[in-house]
Amino acid sequence: MSVQVATSSNATISEATRNRLNQISNRLSEQLSKKGSNVSSYIKFESDGCRKVIKFDPARTEEVQVTYPGTSKAVNRVNFYGNEIVDGKVQGNELACWTASATAAKDVIKMFKLGCVTLDIIRHRMDKSTYYDVQPA
Repeated sequence: MSVQVATSSNATISEATRNRLNQISNRLSEQLSKKGSNVSSYIKFESDGCRKVIKFDPARTEEVQVTYPGTSKAVNRVNFYGNEIVDGKVQGNELACWTASATAAKDVIKMFKLGCVTLDIIRHRMDKSTYYDVQPA
């Protein structure tokens, strides 16, 4: 992506504006590097009854605000980062992200507090009434 710089005299900005833009740019760079450094994929539960065993990195857990298509109101969600385990083997070298509702997040965090970071998770339903069973693996 190339950026052309305006050279006309009406394109000048104040020092305060320049500083504010630099701060915004730095925060965006930090967010992008944080998200892009270890996350290349997402963990998705494709259907009702879908079961996954996931080894999480609790230190990467973060609260986020998400706005879904067709709505204008942001909702609280929690991003968990980890790797799926299939047939006893960790899948992938990089962490994947699972975005969970507050209800599911409470169950996952409860397990983290008990020292369980590898969890067996089953999705039930595929609509607004979706819920997850969360157990130690």
